Amino acid sequence: MKTTKSQPSNRLTAILAGLLATLALAATAMAQGTTGSFIGAVTGPTGAAIPAANVVVHNTGNGQTRSTTTNNSGDYEAPLLPPGAYEISIEAPGFARSQKTGISLLVTQVSRVDFQMQISSVNETVTVEANVSLVDTSDSSVRHVVMEKQIVDLPLNGRNFRSLGLTVPGVADMSQGSNLASRGGGMNIVGAKDIQNNFLLDGFDNNDPTTGETLTFPTVDSIQEFGITGANYGADTGFASGGIVTLVTKSGTQTLHGDLFEFIRNEKLNARNFFAPNIPALKRNQFGGTVGGSVHTLPANSSISAAMKAPWSTPASPRRPLLPRLACAPETSPASAPSTTPSTVMRPSLAPPSLRSA
Repeated sequence: MKTTKSQPSNRLTAILAGLLATLALAATAMAQGTTGSFIGAVTGPTGAAIPAANVVVHNTGNGQTRSTTTNNSGDYEAPLLPPGAYEISIEAPGFARSQKTGISLLVTQVSRVDFQMQISSVNETVTVEANVSLVDTSDSSVRHVVMEKQIVDLPLNGRNFRSLGLTVPGVADMSQGSNLASRGGGMNIVGAKDIQNNFLLDGFDNNDPTTGETLTFPTVDSIQEFGITGANYGADTGFASGGIVTLVTKSGTQTLHGDLFEFIRNEKLNARNFFAPNIPALKRNQFGGTVGGSVHTLPANSSISAAMKAPWSTPASPRRPLLPRLACAPETSPASAPSTTPSTVMRPSLAPPSLRSA
């Protein structure tokens, strides 16, 4: 008589099941940081709730569809939706099909869209252009979203999306001598330190563990929108006592689209500093392009973005005090060409004592 031991196999199965459950929970938790949700109530002409109504949420950009049904109270919820343009339709026996179009869902937004259906014995559809309230009555979080048009159109020194965060109420620029002042900069959200923020990129952790700032800076043209949540945010994001900065990159749509760009900065467009003898050389070119569309070989729509930055240089300007000294001394002009007899100019001595003429 043979006996088989199944304990090792059962233990392996339990371990694999635990790993799969952990990955599923992690994926859901990360998706909550960069998605939005629709909630609402479906009622009849008298205000009575309509249970078991079929709710279809359609993304007009990429064509994805989500279906759900109302509960016994006539309420529905469609969570974990990517930001974009949507239309919602409701169907129930004995009622005319109702549809609302032109609904915009922002990152981390919980948008309420209610329906009041009309009784009908024939097959008809009532379409309404949605008028969603700008005030989110279902969430007490202090949140602001910077849209794609602002990201692309507003002037950005260095094409860094983080500079647009300063346009959000409750966000201030880093203080001089702060933790990130010498490491590329940061932002103070609702009074917290610049190293106490949580940066998310498409739901994934985007924090530099050594400095506490953004780890990856996507190209500006690849960003669909980004939101800053400053207070009362939920435990699904957490991690920081400051603010939550959530970036969402563009996804492909059902139509092919793209653009090319180049941003130029050089000394021909700059003015001379009052205390400088000339305009320092500066040559900076940032160019690239984006393309997006439906890739049939992949399970989902895709978008590709690329950008390049041409080398640029500028000579180090001498540090000068805000108020010049009153004493004047001859000083060699940096703008003059090399010669046996250097030309001199008379102006307030701004150089350190070691470089002043005797």
